[in-house]
Amino acid sequence: MAVTGAEGEPMRAVLVVGAGARRGRRLFYAMRQLLEDRGIRLVGEHLVGTPEEAAERVRSAVYNDVPLVIVGGGDGTIRAVLPAVARREVVLGILPLGTANNFARSVGVPMDLVGAIDAIANGKEIMVDLGLLNGEYFANNISIGYPPATASAAPRGVKRWLGAFAYVLYEGGLILRQRLFCCTVETDEGTTRFLTRHIMAVNGAHYGTRPIAPDATLDDGLLDLFALASLSRYQGFRFWARFMLGLHLRDPQLRRFRVARATITTDPPRPVIIDGERGPRTPVEISVAPGALRVMAPREPD
Repeated sequence: MAVTGAEGEPMRAVLVVGAGARRGRRLFYAMRQLLEDRGIRLVGEHLVGTPEEAAERVRSAVYNDVPLVIVGGGDGTIRAVLPAVARREVVLGILPLGTANNFARSVGVPMDLVGAIDAIANGKEIMVDLGLLNGEYFANNISIGYPPATASAAPRGVKRWLGAFAYVLYEGGLILRQRLFCCTVETDEGTTRFLTRHIMAVNGAHYGTRPIAPDATLDDGLLDLFALASLSRYQGFRFWARFMLGLHLRDPQLRRFRVARATITTDPPRPVIIDGERGPRTPVEISVAPGALRVMAPREPD
């Protein structure tokens, strides 16, 4: 895909930016100018207050046959717009303005604004997988093991002040304080039961700004499940430290499954966090939607 349409005309696009993203409101006008300077003709520009409003703006753009929708926000905003763009004749451009931006990292989108806009204007269109949780799309991850009262993976106030460190300090502390629960994972290969404090499913390589599954890609047709099967909090702390150092795959307490489909049951039932926001309770079924999304990614160097 090029940023020019028929007969060399500039590519038409709609820009939707989440005002709640860490940099969304502050950089909105700069984004507009940078996109237009690179030959993208914006036919709609929206600074939205909620993920639901972002989804509505994107849905309207798709309905009006806009070929390129550019969304600025974090993983939660990207997830909110997926029903409008998945399996559709529209390409998604991502401006990573959230805290972790795990999905954008897995796509290869640069974390700086200029680099991300260059990837949209001069990059290439690729097809990537999405995850499904009980039939509902998710972009990057689901997490199971947080307390029932937890409303999100890390509160917005914490993320706003600490940025990516919110995932290290807040989430790590929550996980290590949790009681063990019984988890059952059913896949096409069989059923596995174990005790754990936390289990997550990841689409792509990144979680918490770090590569948790370095060998995973967004077009491999698989989700990576990671469970911390530690019986003591010391083991849990050791795993978290190894994760931050990139050594977690060597941890003897780590259970990893690579699956196209799985059913996860816990005793007792636990809440699920989906792309950083509150979701349903277990049991849940997860699966892959192969090549469900068209997205702009940087070109490889010559």
